[in-house]
Amino acid sequence: MTLPMTITMWVPETIYFFAAPAGWSPTGRWGVVWLVYNILRQAAGIVWPLALVGRGIAASERVSGLAAALVTTIAFLPTGALMAIFIR
Repeated sequence: MTLPMTITMWVPETIYFFAAPAGWSPTGRWGVVWLVYNILRQAAGIVWPLALVGRGIAASERVSGLAAALVTTIAFLPTGALMAIFIR
């Protein structure tokens, strides 16, 4: 999970922290673009590791891709609930 989180979370937020003036927030159309960008990069930071885990389960356990996706999804539910409650 280190590589996906570094690329989708740490790098953009570090650049924003050092490049944007304090309290700066895009407005108008750029505000919508900024919002969509943030939603997509955060979703990618979750979907990318889940896809890797699913592929890893399918390869290591020699199960179908559907079974691996199901196991990955079920395993993610408690983590996702904790993230929803405590992080956001």
